[in-house]
Amino acid sequence: MPVMMLAVLGNAGIKALHTTGDANEMFDGYVNRIFRSRSGWNEVLRWFVSLALICNLVVSVLNALGGASRGLLQASIDGVLPHAFQRTNKHGAPAAGIIFSMVLSTLFLTVGSPVQIYIISNMG
Repeated sequence: MPVMMLAVLGNAGIKALHTTGDANEMFDGYVNRIFRSRSGWNEVLRWFVSLALICNLVVSVLNALGGASRGLLQASIDGVLPHAFQRTNKHGAPAAGIIFSMVLSTLFLTVGSPVQIYIISNMG
């Protein structure tokens, strides 16, 4: 759980919002509590927060793919993993590690909820 959500909503507020497991429901409650706006600006603020969350998730995915693939490459060079993970593309990026990480990430996305994905992407 993001620390700011816990600080703003409190444990009871999070339990009250977390009925369906929908991340949008939780972040709507977070935005409403922070801005306490009942006017038309609430919709604009929701779009702004949603856009910021999407950008955060994209950066998290890029960091996870880059870090994991480099780690797989180094483990292969050290002899811990199979030699196949040493394959790189013409730019020197670890192609086999990137493909392996993408396959695992796609599998996780198909079985995980948005809240779980957000928490794991921020915890590492």
